Amino acid sequence: MGYVTPCDAAVTDTWQGHKNRSTPSAEPGTDYGCGYGTPIRAAEAGVVDLVHSSPTTAMGRHVGIRLDDGRYVRYLHLSETLVSVGQRVGRAQTIARSGASANGGNYNSGVHVHVSLWSAPGQAVGNTIDFERYLGASTNPSEEDDLTPEQDTRLKNIENMLIGNGSAVAIQPGGSLDRLRAIENVLIGDGSRAAAQEGSVAKAVKDLRSRLNPAAHANGQPMLIASQGDIDIVLQAIENAS
Repeated sequence: MGYVTPCDAAVTDTWQGHKNRSTPSAEPGTDYGCGYGTPIRAAEAGVVDLVHSSPTTAMGRHVGIRLDDGRYVRYLHLSETLVSVGQRVGRAQTIARSGASANGGNYNSGVHVHVSLWSAPGQAVGNTIDFERYLGASTNPSEEDDLTPEQDTRLKNIENMLIGNGSAVAIQPGGSLDRLRAIENVLIGDGSRAAAQEGSVAKAVKDLRSRLNPAAHANGQPMLIASQGDIDIVLQAIENAS
């Protein structure tokens, strides 16, 4: 079962749109253009671990939840927070009300809610994943293209190689899609974080994205892995380029 949208409103800026800005967003996410004071729903059941009830930061009032599936979600620019740290919340439970809070004021941004999603708590702020990809699809890492033991070992070797090169990639929990997308986001997500020695790996990932999903490549989206065979193709190409 996929995540619940925060409200019944249209997307006004996508995750990729945040990344493609002339000055990329520090915390790429999805903006929903709801009216001021709209009830905001939790994407899935989990435990609240962050509540900022004043508009002092660039994020304004915000709420963060550790979801039961292992991911982490945060809701920004709220007018009111309705939960407390340590509180368990249910799927679609109202946790806040939308607003325009930011940078010390209640109306310092346009009225909307910004939703940021990470594959796990504690990730770098900019290392988000696309919330919209998880609507109407499985959100359980165990249901996502599980790796064979041999593939898992190969992927860990790649992750450790990237960490050794100083890249902003952490070993991801969960399914292969999250882990491979995290690697891709670091190598070619915005171009600035790929170390010079990783140029051949970045090229391999770009070529793979073009081959596995031409439409996604043309739109600048991360590669979409459709089958277990695709995982082997990706692993082999990155290993060869390394």
